[in-house]
Parts: sequence; structure tokens; C-alpha cells
Amino acid sequence: MARETYAGQGNKAGIIQWFIVIVVPLIFAITLALIILTFMGINVIEKSKSVANKIPFLSSVVVTNDEKVELNKVNQLEGTLSEKNTEIDNLRANILEQETVIEDLTAEVNRLTSQLNELEKSKETNEELLGNISRSFAQMEPASAAPIIANLDKQLAMKVLLQLPNEQRGLVLGEMEPKVAADLTGFLLKGIQ
Repeated sequence: MARETYAGQGNKAGIIQWFIVIVVPLIFAITLALIILTFMGINVIEKSKSVANKIPFLSSVVVTNDEKVELNKVNQLEGTLSEKNTEIDNLRANILEQETVIEDLTAEVNRLTSQLNELEKSKETNEELLGNISRSFAQMEPASAAPIIANLDKQLAMKVLLQLPNEQRGLVLGEMEPKVAADLTGFLLKGIQ
């Protein structure tokens, strides 16, 4: 039994001896080779990465500096692309807002144009009506037309008097009370200037 425990210990000691005999000199040799290659100007780490990158299984694990640079460029370009896409979206939104404003302004212009047309028609109608009224007063006797014109609004009375021929206007003003005739004559003079 004692021999069995001693034999088991010998087996453990054999493994440690083989480890010391093989692994330690191997580590020493690799370290010495790295130092010598470094002094020779060879970048051992980069060289090992390029060799590992050529091996199909290790190429997916090992990343070289060129791949890092390319990856950084790709990331920067993706960031720039994302920023540009955001800017494009903002510009599209701005265009839609501007189109809405243009549509609103176009509708406002159309509305104002129709109002202007209605006002022009109304003005033409008013001028036509004023012409008809003035012709009616011109056909009346000055004594009959004077009190009616005197009781009109001063602006309307002035417009009617301006439409009358000069001779008829003088006769109508002559039939009015002097104060009313003077007021209307003052308005006529202001309106002509």
C-alpha cells in the first residue's frame, strides 16, 4: 500500500517535471525570440495579427489595425449618414409647412380677389346709381331739387352736385338756404382739390 501511494506521487512528480522541462524552456525561447525580433525592427504583434488574420478560424477573432481604421471610417460614415437623413427629414417637414403656408396664402389671395371684384362691382353699381340720381335731379326743377339735396348726407350731396351740369348746379345752389349752399360749396371745393 505504501508503494501504491509512492507510485501515485511519482506520477504527479513526472507531470510537473515534464512541464518544467518542456513548457519553461518553450516560454523562455518564445520570449527570447520576441526580444530578438523586436530589436531587428519587426513588429511581432502586428505580424502575428496579420498571420492570424489569414487563418480562416482566427480571422474572425483577430482584428488588425487596418480593419479598426476601416471600422472607424464605416462608423463615422454611418453617423454622417444618420445626421444627413435627419437633416433631410427636417427639410421635408419644412417643405410641407411651406407648402401649407403657400396654400393658405393662395386661398387668402383668391378670397381677397373675389372681395375686390365684388367691391368693384358694387362701386360700379354705386356710380351707376349716382349717375341715375344725378340725371333725375338734373331733370327736376331747381326749386324742387334744392331742398332734397340739402337734406342729403353732405358726401352724397357733394357727389350728386358734381354730377350735375354747371348751370344746373348753380340754379340748385341758388334755391337753397344761403348757409346750406355755402357749406355744400365749401365741400365741393375741398372735393375738387
